[in-house]
Amino acid sequence: MHRAYIDLALQNTHDIFISDKTEIHHLKDVMRLKKGSRFAVFNGKGEAAECELVSISGQCINARILSAQQEPPHNRFHITLACAIPKKAKFEWILEKATELGADEIIPLKTERTEINLSSERSIKKDQRFQSVILNAVRQSRRLWIPKLHPITDFERSLLLIDEQSSAYIPCLIGERRALKDTFTPENLKPRIIIFIGPEGDFTESEVQSALAHGCIPVSLGKSILRVETAAIAVLATVQLLLNS
Repeated sequence: MHRAYIDLALQNTHDIFISDKTEIHHLKDVMRLKKGSRFAVFNGKGEAAECELVSISGQCINARILSAQQEPPHNRFHITLACAIPKKAKFEWILEKATELGADEIIPLKTERTEINLSSERSIKKDQRFQSVILNAVRQSRRLWIPKLHPITDFERSLLLIDEQSSAYIPCLIGERRALKDTFTPENLKPRIIIFIGPEGDFTESEVQSALAHGCIPVSLGKSILRVETAAIAVLATVQLLLNS
């Protein structure tokens, strides 16, 4: 069943109207839905509903809500991925997979070794593209909450997010480190889990020292040196496995 996105509260709502051209095209021309067809909608804020199509045109879709569901913002833990932006379009792949793997917040990081320079106009376009990738991943993975996407953030500024309610981890290649699984025990975790992933070439020594000063736990991801996108997905997959085992 196709899931359409709609920015509307669904609880205690009986009829909805969809005017987004992309959603109309998909439901009308791709899925070829007709009056009486059923489809799902979600608003990215924890609500979803099964609907019956009442009318459809190239300008608007009218549907009747048959049943609705609501999900709390998150379970016991809130997961934030703060990841250096790699070259080319790899960050879009990271956004997609991080969304599928349950990240609640995603922070694109600009580190000392991050090779990206965007004008304000390009940064806005990049952000719009990132939001689109996340929305499509939410739709595909059947999540009910859209992860919060932060603007591109300097690494030092991102460290200010660490507080008394956070358990922060920084995989790195510098200094003494422990295996992630040995430091990551659900019973000792704080409500917010923050994971920092560095750029190609790793964080600089000064960045690692700054992270440690802010309370980050240095961890190892094994003997192999992983690319940015591999490290991000490996850590998130491991976190989900440990939280749900």
